Amino acid sequence: MLLIVTLTHSSAEKVVRQYEIFQTSFIASQSSNNPFTDTEANGIFENGREQWIVPAYWSGGNRWTVRFSPPSEGIYNYHIESTKNHTSRKGCALSGLFI
Repeated sequence: MLLIVTLTHSSAEKVVRQYEIFQTSFIASQSSNNPFTDTEANGIFENGREQWIVPAYWSGGNRWTVRFSPPSEGIYNYHIESTKNHTSRKGCALSGLFI
């Protein structure tokens, strides 16, 4: 089964198979003295029945990354929640959906 990832901030589509890794990154608009303790960011992934909260990790500079592996086929919505502001809007860097 193929899962197509559609990002709302882009018209690009990416194919993600069940159990493969979906990865997205975002840029924090504020720097952190210590990103390991000053900032918490999570990707929230939902498929209508279940929810997964996946911690994002610091990728250097102001960049943060989150990875998710879909456990089953279906439609997945996701968004980012963070204690810092990001480039798109406060508390939510980007959102999208797996179809």
